[in-house]
Amino acid sequence: MDLVEKRFMRLEITKTMRPLGVLLICILLLFNAIITIFSGLLMVLFKEELYQMFQKEFEALSKGYEIPLELLKETYDIVLVLVLLIGVLFLVNAIGLFALKNWARVLAIALFGFQILYSALILPYDPLAVINIAIGALVIWYLLRKEVKEKFSRKSLSIEERILGQKS
Repeated sequence: MDLVEKRFMRLEITKTMRPLGVLLICILLLFNAIITIFSGLLMVLFKEELYQMFQKEFEALSKGYEIPLELLKETYDIVLVLVLLIGVLFLVNAIGLFALKNWARVLAIALFGFQILYSALILPYDPLAVINIAIGALVIWYLLRKEVKEKFSRKSLSIEERILGQKS
């Protein structure tokens, strides 16, 4: 191989590589998915014990508002389903980001946007939510960068283009 061919091969390899930032975001989303799905499964397995805690917390926060127990049980079930769905959404998003799908990039921006909003709302109760806001802002900034967008917008090559190495 001559020098030009080596440089061309190196250029082709770097064009198809995932950026390190994308891999780190995938790991973060996978971690979130595992924790969220595990939490949802614990909510299913220990429903009676956790429902009692849910009810006590609601009574402490509601300060005089009465809600029928049936509605409170339905609320617990809805929260349980939402936790599981969010966990699956994190998992699907991590897989899509790893595959460099643009829909996954947009979904990650939306998910981290919601994380920023949620963290801002709980900031008076949890000062460490500032860390979540910073991480969310950093991820969104990174995914909106021009060179990262270009990695996600590449078109898939046909078999002929892969074999011949040329575009028609």
